[in-house]
Amino acid sequence: MNSVRFLSHKSTVKIWRLMLSLFLLFLGVRSSMAESFTNLWAYAGAAYNQKNWEQTIDYCNKAIALETNNPLVYLARASAFEYTKQFEKAEADFNKAVVLATNNIPLSLAYLGRGHFYQQVTNYERAVDDSSKAIQINPAFQMAYVQRAIAYNFQHRYDLSIIDCNMATLLNPDDVEACFYKGNAFYGKQEYAKAIEAYGKAIEINTNYSWAYQARAFAYFSKEDYKQAINNFDKFIQLQPTNAEAFSCRGLSKSRNGDFRGGIEDCRKGVQLNTNSEVALNNLAWLLATAPKSNQRDGQKAVVYARRACELNSWKNAYFLGTLAAANAEIGNFDEAVKWERKCIIIGLPEKEMDQAHRELNLFENKKPYHADK
Repeated sequence: MNSVRFLSHKSTVKIWRLMLSLFLLFLGVRSSMAESFTNLWAYAGAAYNQKNWEQTIDYCNKAIALETNNPLVYLARASAFEYTKQFEKAEADFNKAVVLATNNIPLSLAYLGRGHFYQQVTNYERAVDDSSKAIQINPAFQMAYVQRAIAYNFQHRYDLSIIDCNMATLLNPDDVEACFYKGNAFYGKQEYAKAIEAYGKAIEINTNYSWAYQARAFAYFSKEDYKQAINNFDKFIQLQPTNAEAFSCRGLSKSRNGDFRGGIEDCRKGVQLNTNSEVALNNLAWLLATAPKSNQRDGQKAVVYARRACELNSWKNAYFLGTLAAANAEIGNFDEAVKWERKCIIIGLPEKEMDQAHRELNLFENKKPYHADK
């Protein structure tokens, strides 16, 4: 029993690009302000453009000392604090920007920025609330629909996410992230054909949008179309050649397609790229424990890799525990195999995988290892 783990970048609205437009807007409408403040604001914008967050914070500090009630400066500094993981300071500045905003454009941007912040700290309820406020102020605020769709996705409120993605693409048909997260929502609903279609649209918009290839690979994997899964992982790896998880998941796909040798090679490459990748460690352990040919198996190494994957995940991932069980069974340690398989079942799995876990448990209880059929 094993499955690729659905991995995707935590894609977010490119808030820093929006912030750049704020610098230009502000310079245009506040040109009557003191030259020193205008220069500081311009320097902050240049630093922001270069993603030099420390310089952005420094220039914003100096600008705030001259102009204490400008919401856009607090918003810029808050975003820089967010990117440097100074979350308490970021939240305080976002709150300040919301309070100081006196017209609709800065206020909607402040809500969007704070919603983005809440998304990053996984407070999806507040992310939805702030994105909704931005939309209430400006019903045509396309980026707010995308951001709310992302938050809905993480809440598993897939139908609402799809509605927002549709609205976002109505406002901007070429928004790649709206298409991508629409695909993720359909994936969450296990509507894999629709997910593949949405990911394909994202790829049409941007042929180098690597994450859409990865996500489409997972959708094909879930449809048990392993050849297409491999093809999409190939493309993802071309674009991200050092991504450990991509190699390991392509390796698992190859094994499902009957190529255990190639699968093991890919999984080894994944572990070489990142020795702390729990997914790469787990997938390599699974193939080393369950390959159909004895000369492809290595139970001792499988136990080491599987245990490390479990440690990295704090022993909470059912799939990883199932892999550890299979690895122990391969070396004849059936008491441990039974223990870990039972814990895997207690944590819970989807119905199909749960049936397989019970079959494996029955094998282990009868002192037999689990090996793949082909």
